[in-house]
Amino acid sequence: MKGTIHKRSPGVFLIAIDHGRDAKGKRIRKWSTFRGTKRGAQDECARLVTELKTGNYLEPTKTTVAQYLEHWLADVKTRVSRKTHERYAEICRNNIVPLLGLNRLSELKPVHISQAWAKALESGRVDGGPLSPRTVHHMHTIFKSAIEQAVDWEMLVRNPASKVDPPKVAKKLLTTYDMPQVGQLIALLQEERIYVPSILSAMTGMRRGEVAAVRWKWVDLDAAQLTVVESVEQTNNAVAIKAPKEQPGARRRIGSDDCGYATGP
Repeated sequence: MKGTIHKRSPGVFLIAIDHGRDAKGKRIRKWSTFRGTKRGAQDECARLVTELKTGNYLEPTKTTVAQYLEHWLADVKTRVSRKTHERYAEICRNNIVPLLGLNRLSELKPVHISQAWAKALESGRVDGGPLSPRTVHHMHTIFKSAIEQAVDWEMLVRNPASKVDPPKVAKKLLTTYDMPQVGQLIALLQEERIYVPSILSAMTGMRRGEVAAVRWKWVDLDAAQLTVVESVEQTNNAVAIKAPKEQPGARRRIGSDDCGYATGP
């Protein structure tokens, strides 16, 4: 199996992939248009050849949304955490595919997506009940990201999901314990196994996964410091170690001055 590249016009290349012969001996070819540099066209040609060899090739004009999402889930798996991928797969297979899965990707319009989200808000749950605006908003975010990848792969010219407004989500009021409540909590947990993890969480603001991943080698008792290096996440099948949540301050050093209590008069 090999591919050839033909320049049609400045910045536009036609990629032809030989894919064997049919029952009558006629050569089978897959065609794809690529816009960009010659180097980019060569990389795209190599990618298409690999997908055809492994059976992962998707015909842009015939691919359904359900087929495409499975392809995208396999691709994105290497770029997100296990827990995040599980959530993506759950949302795609349980919520998005029942509403949009039979649509051809190449024929998908903003109105189809808008109607799907409206239906999800009315009866999108497995039991026929309504999905919350927060869940549908999450569906939209994942779907928009997935379809944007289809644009990057030259399977679509534009992203129809970018023309759809997701439902508004009411912000939840964040409530926290005050110092007397924290004191009560610590007193109640003194004889429990989660006593030390609870103190760490309450006094430093560390996340549950970060507390579970603490190792003695990251604790400096002399300097009264603790370094957050890893986090634990629980998936459907295992418990895994990963880097802390990707946001400012995720990987950090915590000292006594950072704790939410007074160290003395």
